[in-house]
Amino acid sequence: MVRAGMDVVRLNFSHGSHTDHLKRIRHVRELNKKFHKNIKIVGDLEGHRVRIGRMKGGKPLEVKKGQVVRFVASMLPVALYHSF
Repeated sequence: MVRAGMDVVRLNFSHGSHTDHLKRIRHVRELNKKFHKNIKIVGDLEGHRVRIGRMKGGKPLEVKKGQVVRFVASMLPVALYHSF
């Protein structure tokens, strides 16, 4: 693909681990050196989903229109809680 003119690589961060992505980034950098290219790396995130970890009690939180939800950081293993 490099020889055919690829000039950008898209990494889908919704899938794979940090280690997987780091391997791919390093591979692109190696290809850049080998072929004297400047292939760009684009990190694609999933979108606007809020990633907060586990909720208190491990159950989903149903939020109704107009309801105010406050997330508070904690040092406990269950990182974030909801309160009304």
